[in-house]
Amino acid sequence: MLTKGCGRWLGQNSKQNKLGRALGDVQIRMRLKVSGDKSEIRLSYLPAMFPLIVKPLMEEGSVRSSLICS
Repeated sequence: MLTKGCGRWLGQNSKQNKLGRALGDVQIRMRLKVSGDKSEIRLSYLPAMFPLIVKPLMEEGSVRSSLICS
């Protein structure tokens, strides 16, 4: 049986791996336009991209209603 601490660690480890895979995907897609490893992209590019990409998705959803109606 897993202890509470062990279960929490497994959950956080799974979350960390998922985020690492997502970051690796971003780095692969950006590699033709920018240079840098995962940590440089995480520190330099993602903070600049957040307000332009992630924030609108959080506020409006993944598909804008104007695109659906047109």
